[in-house]
Amino acid sequence: MLSEGRAPKTAKGRQHGYREHLRNLRSDPALFRDFASSASNLIGSRLPGRRTVPSPKGRYLLRYHAEQRPIPESPVYLDERPSNAYLPALKVNYLVDDEDVSSVVRSHQLLDHWLCENGIGKLAYLHEAPERREAVHGQAFDGYHQIGLTRMSSDPRYGVVNADCRVHDVANLYVAGSAVFSTGGQANPTLPAVALALRLGAHLAQAQLS
Repeated sequence: MLSEGRAPKTAKGRQHGYREHLRNLRSDPALFRDFASSASNLIGSRLPGRRTVPSPKGRYLLRYHAEQRPIPESPVYLDERPSNAYLPALKVNYLVDDEDVSSVVRSHQLLDHWLCENGIGKLAYLHEAPERREAVHGQAFDGYHQIGLTRMSSDPRYGVVNADCRVHDVANLYVAGSAVFSTGGQANPTLPAVALALRLGAHLAQAQLS
């Protein structure tokens, strides 16, 4: 409530987590000192120029978002099952491969090394080293941005549209949107999608004039 949506909420069916949290608080010998420190930080964060609430324990949750590489074995195709819509439904074969998992694990290692080397801190892992790859793979799921269906490429063998967002080998068919992205970043795909749409509009206007 006080974090203005920046902190994760307890999922439905996991309200018992509150009781566990209260038990942890009661077992903390520095409870009142930490509570006073947190209250002071919370009040201070509302002042102009102060937006971060420091942790009295000096520990912070690291949440990572990773970009996946394009995987040919992870396509989108028409579903053969009957659909209530007028057109067939799309089925997504969403995959996370070993290279994506290795990238996440290696990124954490590099960050941990940098923190230690500069005397700032260290990463406290939730899983032991042999279990980390499996843990990363188990937590990998779609981030709501289904993009790349009609990827942009100069070669028709590796994409659907060219640099002008025109479908290869079709003279007057264009695609505007994040579907033409060759790779997918972590967030805000709408901004470059709008930029591409404006660029395409200018290109079509110029083509019509000429």
